[in-house]
Amino acid sequence: MLFDPEPKTRREDLYDRENELKSLLTYLKKERLIIIYGVRRVGKTSLLKVALSEAAIPYAYIDIRGMYDKSGNVSPSLFLKDLVDSFKRNLVFYERVKFDIRGALNNLRGFRFKDFEIEFSPIVKVDLHDLFKRIDDWCIDHGIRFILALDEAQYLRYSRFYSLLLSWIFDNLKEITIVLAGSEVGLLQDFLESSKIGRPLGGRVKFEIKLDRFNLEQSIDFLEKGFLQTNVRPGVDEIEKTVRELDGIVGWLTMYGRYRVSGLSHEESLSKTIKEAESIVRDELYNLIKDSKERYFTILKSICQGYNSWAAIKDYLEMKVSRMADSHFNYLLNRLVKFGFIEKNRDGYSITDPILIRVLKS
Repeated sequence: MLFDPEPKTRREDLYDRENELKSLLTYLKKERLIIIYGVRRVGKTSLLKVALSEAAIPYAYIDIRGMYDKSGNVSPSLFLKDLVDSFKRNLVFYERVKFDIRGALNNLRGFRFKDFEIEFSPIVKVDLHDLFKRIDDWCIDHGIRFILALDEAQYLRYSRFYSLLLSWIFDNLKEITIVLAGSEVGLLQDFLESSKIGRPLGGRVKFEIKLDRFNLEQSIDFLEKGFLQTNVRPGVDEIEKTVRELDGIVGWLTMYGRYRVSGLSHEESLSKTIKEAESIVRDELYNLIKDSKERYFTILKSICQGYNSWAAIKDYLEMKVSRMADSHFNYLLNRLVKFGFIEKNRDGYSITDPILIRVLKS
């Protein structure tokens, strides 16, 4: 159902996104490096999971942010653990698409295969280059490809190891497709093009898909179609008010729909959605800008109050906090863009999420 809060895995549960899904399915079958961009909560994970389900190509899916949130790092050993967990989850799927993970990793130290189980010893050091080389060799021999899908891939920037590993896979392994999805778009681009480590993923041919927020018509249609799957029939004015408050962020619209169909009134559902969304956004903001909170908040508040040009924002910051060199101001402003909290267009800078505006005003 459209209001299911979990990432979608079936096309019929994915609203709209037909063009993006068609492009992604085409890329998965032909290309080597695919990037999915989009601000938080616009449905990147759902798009990716639906495509992986439909492509009928063996894959491993890893949520890099989930790994980071659980441990505070993205070490190769944790990556390997999550990779093996993905293998285990997909064993039945591998059988269906005729991918023999046992044959691919036969005699690799640390692995034991028994019936429909994979046993892995975390104390054994496994070379990820060797592991992926074995998968690639098997795929070449059997005329099949393998997809390595890494969600919230911007968190890979915490270790130089991954940019080198992924560039090695791209340069040396012919039947492994890399998919990177990220919500902090600027940080993901930095990871891909980092000059500090010689741009190891720079210069490679990348096929990009960008997911935008729903426009007004799409947001209203999303809610209307979602409610048609239930017994709840809210009024037009309720739907329009919800869209005005939550904009085209599908994650917030889904949360509202979930509360509404659970039996809560429109007012209760919208209030709970806004309260929960504010808490989530506030935590994300605090975690990402904790090194210079006062300056970051002042920049965001200036944009919230209508100062949208570079000069106007800098003047506001210097009036409220202190004078600042252009270079340092550019650093702060660009970081907010890279984190995905603000965006720049022909009209200047704007805040990407209406919930963040509410947080700033409170």
